Amino acid sequence: MKIVAIGTRLFSTGFKIAGLEDVVTVTSTSEFEEKLEELLNNQEVGIILAEDEFLSSINWKLKKEIENRAVPVVVPVNVKGKEVVGESIDVLIKRALGFELKK
Repeated sequence: MKIVAIGTRLFSTGFKIAGLEDVVTVTSTSEFEEKLEELLNNQEVGIILAEDEFLSSINWKLKKEIENRAVPVVVPVNVKGKEVVGESIDVLIKRALGFELKK
């Protein structure tokens, strides 16, 4: 399964530099929502790393769809040092896998 990052050019560039091959660059919330829906429906995508500023402003239907899916896991990535509100990565992974990973 693929890991995909979606966000602004700066966000996407950071993941490209880190070696992630699948990145999607967007410039508006509406474009973010459109591309995110495409990624959610792509069977090859297992994890979506989403820029939190866009993710926090998507419509409620899309938020509900993300909450009700186990795969792909949508992980908010904080880029400006603000506190991220939502489920922890541990909870997201547990929901996707169906069991808790031990340390």
